[in-house]
Order: sequence, then structure tokens, then C-alpha cells
Amino acid sequence: MNYKFKEFFKGKKLFSHFFVSFLVIFFWLAMVKDWYYYNHRFFEIYGINLLPLTFGTIGLFFIYLVYAFVLSGLKESNPIKQFIIFIAIAWVILIAAETIGYYLFDIHNLKTANYPGLPICNCIHAPAWMKLGYFLIGPIYIFICHLLKLETNKPRQLSKKLDFC
Repeated sequence: MNYKFKEFFKGKKLFSHFFVSFLVIFFWLAMVKDWYYYNHRFFEIYGINLLPLTFGTIGLFFIYLVYAFVLSGLKESNPIKQFIIFIAIAWVILIAAETIGYYLFDIHNLKTANYPGLPICNCIHAPAWMKLGYFLIGPIYIFICHLLKLETNKPRQLSKKLDFC
């Protein structure tokens, strides 16, 4: 493994982003835990299903990594443009992950199965308020990171650390 790649993943900055992603997903699930009941058995701790906790945390952190990489390729970017880029990345990855989970891995939330899914991909079968929550999780996450002053890699910084350019 490349030394710069290892150095990048040792940073406290990434752990902070991972921890915030965990907290956002944890609080979401704590509020709506009674709305999750899958067609497969998954572990639960205090009523919180570990499937959405694990994959939600990893997914949100992955969105941040993609976002940081995209920012590394931009010459200049203002905060509004960065926020729009983050939302676009988050929503595309969310819909792709939900579609793959639903069709490829046959993961269905039986508690919300009677609600209509999103048009075209027919995923995220849930009441409207829950769908809204899914789409707000990403912006809430990046807003919290901003409030906590968690630094996002500056343009070109990530690609230099990963030695891609």
C-alpha cells in the first residue's frame, strides 16, 4: 500500500467525519426504529437494526470520500457550489445503493412495503416524511460537519495525498 495512502487514512480528520456519519444515522434510527422490519433477520441492539446503522454509516462516510475527491479536482469552488455538489453526490449514491439493495440483494423493509417507491427505480418504499428524511440525512450531515468546523480536504489536497495526479 502506498505510504501517502496509508498516511491519509491515519488522519483524525477522517475519523471525525466517520464518527459524525455514525451519529447522524444513529439519531435517525433512534427516531424511526419502529419503521424498520426487514424480510431477512438482522441483529438489533436496543431496537435499532444494525443493517441500516452499519450501511447507513458506511454509505454516508463513502459519500463524504467521493465528495472530497470531487472537490480535489476543482480549481475553485464557493460554499454554495460545494453544497450543491455534495447533495448531488449524496442523492445519486443514496438512490443507487437503495436500488441495488432492493433488487440485487433482495432487502425489503416489510414495515413500509405498501408505500410507493420512487419513480423509475421503484426503491425507498416509505411514507413521504421518511423519504424526505432519507434525502435530508446527507445535507444534515454536511451541515453538522460545517458547524463543527470539520475540515473538508481543500481542492487538489486529496489527490496529492493519494498520489493520483
